Amino acid sequence: LVSARGKPAHDFPAAARCHRASGNVARAGPAMERSGEYEPALELYRKAGNLPAVAECLVRLKRFTEAADTYRQLGNVHAEVEVLRQIPPGEPEAIPATARLADLMEKHGHLERAAALIVATFRASKAARSEELLQRQLIRLLEALGKHDEAELVRKSLGLGTARAAASEGEEVTAKTPP
Repeated sequence: LVSARGKPAHDFPAAARCHRASGNVARAGPAMERSGEYEPALELYRKAGNLPAVAECLVRLKRFTEAADTYRQLGNVHAEVEVLRQIPPGEPEAIPATARLADLMEKHGHLERAAALIVATFRASKAARSEELLQRQLIRLLEALGKHDEAELVRKSLGLGTARAAASEGEEVTAKTPP
């Protein structure tokens, strides 16, 4: 295929330059992305306000946390979950990703899976084990599952004291059931 100017029709970098020069960022972004230039494509998508394309481009750049945040902005829970699952457990971003995934699982009634995810993250990351948000989330999930002995063991292993002590300090010991 040949364009009207005699250049190959698949010359995406040239197409991106032409679209950008003419001020058509909405068409420049996809052409730039097809040429493999993801960072410039990302900026063009942002200028065009094309959030779905921004999210997809962020995934291609392996910037999963940003992509998940963008999908969250769009209200696309399924895509957000799929992207968060791509974050390796040992990475620093895995801690907030695990918290968000576990929260979504809990909201959708998957308490066992949410607890298992947090435990797997604890096993993969020493930093995760010291994260108070995940600790309390796991305890709350175990309590909601009726696994009070396991919750107590987690409290003790993390040095959080007993359920009685936690209750006297104002910690919510039992989980609220979802509506």
